[in-house]
Order: sequence, then C-alpha cells, then structure tokens
Amino acid sequence: MTTLDPALREHAERLLVGTDLSVDDLLVVATGALPASAPAAAAVRDGWNAADPQIGPVSQP
Repeated sequence: MTTLDPALREHAERLLVGTDLSVDDLLVVATGALPASAPAAAAVRDGWNAADPQIGPVSQP
C-alpha cells in the first residue's frame, strides 16, 4: 500500500468506482510496473507518462 494524502486517496477511489481497480493497483500500472489490463488503467498510465517530461506523450497509431 502506498502513502497518499487521505483526501487524494478518497478522490481517486471515487473516480475509480465501477472500474474494478483499486488506487494501489492503479499506481502500480501508472508507474509501468504492471501492464494495463483495463481501459481505465491504460488511460491513467498514458496520462502519467504524458506528465513525465522524460517520457512525454505516448504516440498512438
């Protein structure tokens, strides 16, 4: 389990309702440690990468 601000964790949990993803699972996917197995996870991973100046946006074919 990661350490997040409780208000941020609560907000993330509300955003994930209906996705079958937990905040902790999503953080692992966002950092690239696990592959994204759902559209919501892929969207977060791509957003995370786009926000990283060393990685940049992911090009889509």
